[in-house]
Amino acid sequence: MSRARLLATSLALALALAPPAAAEFWELPAPLGEGRFPVLLQAARGPVAIWQESKSAQDSGSARIRYARFDGDAWRSGAVSPSSYPYSSTGSAPPMLFSAAMAPRGEIAVAISASSTTVEVYLSRDDGATFSLAVDPLLVAA
Repeated sequence: MSRARLLATSLALALALAPPAAAEFWELPAPLGEGRFPVLLQAARGPVAIWQESKSAQDSGSARIRYARFDGDAWRSGAVSPSSYPYSSTGSAPPMLFSAAMAPRGEIAVAISASSTTVEVYLSRDDGATFSLAVDPLLVAA
């Protein structure tokens, strides 16, 4: 048997015996929420996902910043901030209003563009179980 024929036969056999793509997952994926701009951070007690949920009408809308934390057996979700943040956009997609980072000691910080001149910073010191306003809102422009 030629080398090319042996390679083709081996490849066909491998593809025929490969498990279906669904077998690659441990379980069926479940959505955490509907939103954009997901950020995934690895906390000591498990992963924390943070994202933005937006409602828009033409070139304006409002957004909420949400989170979910995996605590070993299920995802627990909540709001980073109780507020809804208005925005205006020239396109059909909402702008990203937040950024998130984790400190070496495990604190999670979420900065939110609350308005065109104000930034709010929320902090979690319990691996993403709760978030609270860390400082008074920062004025970034006058």
